[in-house]
Amino acid sequence: MHYPHLNKIKMKLFFVIINLLCCTLSLAQIGMKIDSVYRKEAQRVLNSFFKDDIGKNNIVLFSIGVRNYLVIVDDCKKYKEYVVVSLDKNKMKKKLKKKISKSDELLGSLFKKENYNTDYTNISSILFEDGYNITIDTHNDFYFVLVDKEQQYFGETLLPIGIIPNPINKIIYDYLFKSLVNSVNK
Repeated sequence: MHYPHLNKIKMKLFFVIINLLCCTLSLAQIGMKIDSVYRKEAQRVLNSFFKDDIGKNNIVLFSIGVRNYLVIVDDCKKYKEYVVVSLDKNKMKKKLKKKISKSDELLGSLFKKENYNTDYTNISSILFEDGYNITIDTHNDFYFVLVDKEQQYFGETLLPIGIIPNPINKIIYDYLFKSLVNSVNK
């Protein structure tokens, strides 16, 4: 027996699968572009305001979106905490928030490279293959990176705010988040 309608069904199924694959690839490309925007903007902040520290000091950058940044520099004597805020598309403002003693344990652990992996972490990372929860849905992402004196990236992360699990230590994440939010809201 010959079933011509089965060939039509197979062809429709084939086109549906092709469309799904194309959509998946497009979403992956969009995700890569978003990741690239965050990293480019972080680089712009570092190159514009911290070029004297790059290659000389370890630097932590934490951002909410691509407009507000908390940058902590580990210089020889103290930790220096800065806030960089975008005023508009091309204008940014840097402000020294405070200097903190090198004996501060929290910031000491913030700069320990062994606390971070060298892989880039985003929502597609293996960490989230079993799922995740978002406790606060702000529709904003955070970006984090520790750049060492050799300009290697550690713990580079782009994830939604409030995601669980979070690859950044909760106490450190809470400190960075609250410090940036409180500075921007002043």
